Amino acid sequence: MSNNKSNGNGVVTIKKQPANNEITTWEKYTYTTIMCFTMITYGVCNSTFFPAFVDLKYALNTSLNMIALISTFMCFGYIMGSLIVINNKQGKLSIECAKQAVKVA
Repeated sequence: MSNNKSNGNGVVTIKKQPANNEITTWEKYTYTTIMCFTMITYGVCNSTFFPAFVDLKYALNTSLNMIALISTFMCFGYIMGSLIVINNKQGKLSIECAKQAVKVA
């Protein structure tokens, strides 16, 4: 059955249907909500490490400067993880942002 309608004068109006690969509006809101929730959860989980650094300093009997290297290497690992794959869009974006930062500086 066709969704096309004729008004009697030979003019046919065609009702556009979304293609199978198009994302509908409710899906966009759903995916956006899930991504926001994921990032909030990630931030909460990731921020629990840093208050524990003071206790870790005493547990390992070392200086706070050495303990701060943990967060430095964590961030370095995140950056390297995004750059590992050559065809990764996030890696390419990171490289372009770094180029722009060098140009601005």
